[in-house]
Amino acid sequence: LFNYLSQDLAKTGIARAESTSDPRVLDEARLEGNGPIAPKKSLLLGVAVVLGMLLPTVWIIFFSPNDTIENVDQIVANSQIPIIGKIVHYSKNGGNSKGDLSLWKVKESFRDLSAHLQFYKSSKSCTIGITSIMPEEGKTFCSINLGITFAERGQKTIIIDTDLRNPSLVKANDKIKGKGLASYLKAEVALDEIIHSHKKLSNLHFIPTFIYNDNIHELLTSDKMKSLIYILKETYDYIILDTPAVGLVSDFLLFSEFIEINLFVVRREVAKMAFLKDIEKLLPKNQNKNSLIVFNDTLEKNYKYGYAQRYGANNEIPLINEDLSV
Repeated sequence: LFNYLSQDLAKTGIARAESTSDPRVLDEARLEGNGPIAPKKSLLLGVAVVLGMLLPTVWIIFFSPNDTIENVDQIVANSQIPIIGKIVHYSKNGGNSKGDLSLWKVKESFRDLSAHLQFYKSSKSCTIGITSIMPEEGKTFCSINLGITFAERGQKTIIIDTDLRNPSLVKANDKIKGKGLASYLKAEVALDEIIHSHKKLSNLHFIPTFIYNDNIHELLTSDKMKSLIYILKETYDYIILDTPAVGLVSDFLLFSEFIEINLFVVRREVAKMAFLKDIEKLLPKNQNKNSLIVFNDTLEKNYKYGYAQRYGANNEIPLINEDLSV
């Protein structure tokens, strides 16, 4: 009986110990300041913002590879597509001598480009498609000034803005509003109403467009678009299609059957190495021979012998435009 009661007593003690708390105060509460202690949110958020910006910046500077294209050698090393021209950087310095020389160099760049394109022209009328992988690489700038260069040389040239999502050939102007490519393809206006003349060059014409929100692919692949190209070929020596960036939308590929020369504009400090591989993937295999790269905004000196200083630049006023005049 003694052993039995001893075991029950031990069990009862264990059960009491399990159910009875044994709190002990390790640090007595104390009052500091005028209110309760709480996390300092502003300090913590400030530290988080600083670390969130500092750490990625350090990573980009020291560890992230620099894949931005800086010179023409990078293009040659990473692409099989030939480089047909280099457009030098244009420095807008007013009317001083440096600004005049920069303007002359840009103009000579486009003259050099137009001269090389003659070797790729296989018929009397040539259709040139100009695009880029991403926006802001200068495809519209090159389209306008290449067209100006052809026109100055006495060749009838027309530039067509085929970017129905974000037109950039000419700015909004009441004089041409409602009289563009989209209007013609929807049979709202006649052909002669959408062809506009450059106010200084009689050989240069252009077809603007405006934002069109419906089925763009259906409009650009319509029979009316095809007939437009064939009609223009009977009149013009060069038809320049200013198309949207091919890295964003596929509109450029819709004109593959019309285009004889594909010009891809690659701009210094904007284009990436990966863009070059993207260009090769997007090209139709049967048109690789007509696909060429224009390196835009280069700092390289194309005229090493000081041609302008030695022989003097022409007295003409070179037309360099970012937007066609109406």
